[in-house]
Amino acid sequence: MIKIVCDTNIYLSSLISTEGPPDELLSLARKEKIVIYISSFIISEIEQVLQKKILMEKTVIQGVIKEIRGFTQLVTPKVTVEIIKKKVSDNRILECAIEANADFLVSGDKKYLLPLKKHKKIKIVSPAEFLKTTNL
Repeated sequence: MIKIVCDTNIYLSSLISTEGPPDELLSLARKEKIVIYISSFIISEIEQVLQKKILMEKTVIQGVIKEIRGFTQLVTPKVTVEIIKKKVSDNRILECAIEANADFLVSGDKKYLLPLKKHKKIKIVSPAEFLKTTNL
């Protein structure tokens, strides 16, 4: 089974629109066609954005996180990387992918993550590129 890590923006994009590649990607995990790994850092980042930028109520946020945890596997990264200097938080996403031994890191981050294209054996792609590449 294909193992992936989704950047925070994939979860947020899926919440904003149930049409499009981010939601299609998460649906594959719900149907158990892929395995998505997540870390406490990513969960925390999702919570912060929903609370501070989208102004969602805490009880709604708790429901969203519970739903996400229902179709993802939690990992605790043991390695620390400092590859991305200008946006240090993206290193935490990479650490999750390394710990999960992921095949793909899926992101919409065109400025820092996507330009890397690859880290060791982990392919870094957009949701649309992932769907096109894997033909799931």
